[in-house]
Amino acid sequence: MRYLIIVYCYFSFFSVTAQDRLLPIAQQFKDQAHHSGTNFTPVFPITNSVAKYYKMTKDSAKRYSAVGLFLYKRELIELTTDEGNLWITPLFDVSIGKGMADSSRISQNTRGIRVEGTFGKNVFYSTSVYENQALFPAYFAHYIDQRGELYYKPSDSSYFTQNAVVPGAARTKPFKTSGYDYAFAFGNIHWEMTKKIAIDWGNNAYFVGSGYRSMLWSDNSIRAINLRATIQLTPRISWQFVRMRGLNLLRKPFAENAEAYYEPTSLSFNTIYFQPTKNSSIGIFEGGSWYRGDSLQKTPIQALYFLPLPGVATLQERWKNNAYSLIGIDGKIHFNNWLIYGQIGRSALTKNSTIGQIGARFYWATKKPNFVQFEYNFADKNAYLARQPRINYANYQLPIAHPMGNNLSEFVVRFYCEWKRFFINGTVNYYAKQNANYQNLLPLYTEQINTNQQVYHQLIELGYHFNKAIGFQVFGSVRYRQLMGEKSANTWVNVGIRTQLINHYSDF
Repeated sequence: MRYLIIVYCYFSFFSVTAQDRLLPIAQQFKDQAHHSGTNFTPVFPITNSVAKYYKMTKDSAKRYSAVGLFLYKRELIELTTDEGNLWITPLFDVSIGKGMADSSRISQNTRGIRVEGTFGKNVFYSTSVYENQALFPAYFAHYIDQRGELYYKPSDSSYFTQNAVVPGAARTKPFKTSGYDYAFAFGNIHWEMTKKIAIDWGNNAYFVGSGYRSMLWSDNSIRAINLRATIQLTPRISWQFVRMRGLNLLRKPFAENAEAYYEPTSLSFNTIYFQPTKNSSIGIFEGGSWYRGDSLQKTPIQALYFLPLPGVATLQERWKNNAYSLIGIDGKIHFNNWLIYGQIGRSALTKNSTIGQIGARFYWATKKPNFVQFEYNFADKNAYLARQPRINYANYQLPIAHPMGNNLSEFVVRFYCEWKRFFINGTVNYYAKQNANYQNLLPLYTEQINTNQQVYHQLIELGYHFNKAIGFQVFGSVRYRQLMGEKSANTWVNVGIRTQLINHYSDF
């Protein structure tokens, strides 16, 4: 055993910091990438060679003990050979808290493992597994309960809801009295075929844009099996397309196995980005949801689905009305320490479907990603709604873009400040208009009730970073939420320890 430890420490000490890894799209990785000053195409995940994340966050302090190396500089296992690399990391998010107004208990108990590696210089792979039990605040539990799987009721040909769906995670099953038990796994293979062509295959999540939210495509929904191709057409023009298998959580009424299948959909997005200057970029985006049938029949994939160009979903929607399309423009510009960004889009065939975003980040430190961010997001009352509800702009019952779907007006203020390894970050969300109907994008023919409400949400976290490469930190947080005009307000205090490598949006 002693010799195994010596061999392991030898490999860990001489291992090379990751060079060609695909970065997670957790918020801290995106924030650091924007701080890098690189004028990259903002379709996440991006590679470390573009964002230089591991170089910028590398711990430069000397560590003389094995404990110090593991806490601050290394992942659990790091092996490097001429044929490739291997990294193995434990995943955890353990926290406990309490609501002040109603004495409710909240908790998160997440355990998992991540395995990443490379084959040679051109192939990178990653796989992660998460097992979770959680008690959520009441407002968040109400949100995910409204988006659970739908079962057919033959007696009146309606559907009833069962279980829940956690954004960015999975469908749940009950845990104790009011808790949730859920597990999920995801992985990806990234192959750089040439210097100008890269292929991804797996079920990674995606995020399009430079903001805190994306009004075009975000990681709010559940990961789905997909294929992505990235082609650098010229030094200034980049073309990407993604094809994905989606699901509506409607159980088919007849089961061939132990459980009836869900109804499938097909999802797509295409982007073409142009960099007019070394500090700016602008991109054309089209997201699509394609009809694949209902509870009684399954239809083949439409031929235009395989054409990797912006506009094909719009053509299909106009021609056969069995697709939904969202056309948009995404842009950003750097100058001095500022990043100005924005998005605008709409469904070409639907009135009152405009979506938009305008935002700015200001970084005031050169070596640390200290910043303040201001953002405004808007979605019209018919945004993301298709004429055939089976192909609303959603997946797994969750909105693909903004977590609150459509009919919203949101102001966001974020800040982050780091001193040595201590940090404070905060997010303020004020919804001048928020849709109180959490079922507005479900794949059912129902009346779209747009009951507006105003919500104020604030989160402040204090913590200490151990290892930024894996998001390893201890933290304490205070969350406050108030439904304006009513006495519905609560404050939750929470403490925990985590490896923060994925996002879970609950600020609404």
